[in-house]
Amino acid sequence: MIFTSIEEFNDKTPAGHYGLIIGNFDGVHLGHRKLIENFSKYCEEKKLKKVLITFSPHPYLFFHKNESFLIDSEKQKLQKLEELGIDNIIQLNFNEDIQKLAANDFIHDFILQVKGLKLIYLGHDFRMGKGKNCAKRDLEEAIKKTADIEVLEEAACYVKKQLVSSSMIRKLIHDDIESVPDYLGRRFSVIGKVVSGKKIGKTIKFPTINLNVSTEQLLPDLGVYITWVLIDGKQFEGITNIGKNPTVDATEQISFETHILYFDQDIYGKEVEVRFIKKIRNEQKFESLEVLSSQISKDKTIAQEFFRKRNEIKLALIGKNIAHSKSQQMYEKLLKRSVQYDLLDCENETKIPTLPQLKESYQGVSITSPYKKFFLKKVSSLEPSGLQAINALAFSENNVVGTNTDMLAAREILKKYIDEEITKVYLLGDGTMAEILILILKELDLSYQQFSRKKNNLSSIAMELNNKKADTLVINTCTRDYCFTPPLHGTFKFWDLNYNLEHHQQLFFNSQIEYKDGLEMLKLQAKYALSFWNLA
Repeated sequence: MIFTSIEEFNDKTPAGHYGLIIGNFDGVHLGHRKLIENFSKYCEEKKLKKVLITFSPHPYLFFHKNESFLIDSEKQKLQKLEELGIDNIIQLNFNEDIQKLAANDFIHDFILQVKGLKLIYLGHDFRMGKGKNCAKRDLEEAIKKTADIEVLEEAACYVKKQLVSSSMIRKLIHDDIESVPDYLGRRFSVIGKVVSGKKIGKTIKFPTINLNVSTEQLLPDLGVYITWVLIDGKQFEGITNIGKNPTVDATEQISFETHILYFDQDIYGKEVEVRFIKKIRNEQKFESLEVLSSQISKDKTIAQEFFRKRNEIKLALIGKNIAHSKSQQMYEKLLKRSVQYDLLDCENETKIPTLPQLKESYQGVSITSPYKKFFLKKVSSLEPSGLQAINALAFSENNVVGTNTDMLAAREILKKYIDEEITKVYLLGDGTMAEILILILKELDLSYQQFSRKKNNLSSIAMELNNKKADTLVINTCTRDYCFTPPLHGTFKFWDLNYNLEHHQQLFFNSQIEYKDGLEMLKLQAKYALSFWNLA
């Protein structure tokens, strides 16, 4: 429980014997934790209940109001102290009356007023009273005539031969934020409420959340940082800018803006915690918003690569890295986190990794042509059975399972087209994807006609399609460079398994022809793959 006075503590807690610890505990760093842990152990040995006295505001802020100083907000500090098992916290209001008290007066007016007091446990550097006297000496002198109250002092805490202290950590937050966890025991973080900003991020395609942070909260130096972002107990990757917006409208007011990777929710009004990992660069003024946008894109890439190297999820693609592939970005978008994704572009079959090698290194493996049939006879089982080609491998303790997410995704999309009353399909291409689609078309009892270079009938497709109605679907499986000879008219549907191909989207002069690219299929493939790998 948290109390605001010793009188309230004495009134609302049961009688008994108590051990007392006193301090500001800003940051609740490793030195504080060692102190509290040893205090708790000693209290357990002596069968004492625990009580802690701290101050609000921090004495430094009493003399330097609104200065950026605190490692933790008061809320954070109290929460961490309770997590360490402190039963009772007395948060005294540090005011002018307390500030003027001599050490002996503070001892008698406050410390010795704690009921059932049997132990006073001090940090090595604890001082008290107006003159900042040695607390242990003054306490021992004051309790000479008081019944058995023990006074103990904890030894200093050193990490890497450095004395751990709040002042030392404050310096590191400015000078070397990557080293802060070594002494703080966690990453330095800032908590604030999301408020409306100037919407500049959206205009340059990097939307940010703006945090309203207490003026008393210590902030790192101006610049761009790789950060974790905690929202409703979930952790997201981000890049955070602390600065004065010199490119947009330079001001003395410091803004706190975070771009959250793979995130698009409205969280205005929510409380968010931002944890600092690494500094990317100092704040800069750019010539224009376009140059700023380009730099933020580079910052984002640096952050993504940082997270990818440290992420425990590791996937691989065996085959050719098709220039327009967006599989990695799709996995990351669905998982809302960066993913390690290795391209295993093998020169020939002898260079393909073995199943044990893949199992040891990856949680999931994708396969592109020409290797989709290579693994078919090597896997332990297929899901579903009877597949003629596989494009994904999953590993269990004694099993390697293969599946074909192309088939699963294509079947789902074709069923939607059936719901739209498609009755006739024209299929362009003759590769593995065309084979898969033919199997599904037969399964769904859809009439189809195939056109390909192998069949030597690709040139006749334009004449066949002219003036086809809305019950007709054209599927382009792999012909990335094919263009119809215009003009082509009709009201049919065209599903292109390729994407980001402007010349494909501009194939038609008739706006009534409904064009769908391959991004929906890619998203479905990724969803099925992540589910297959038990990562969804």
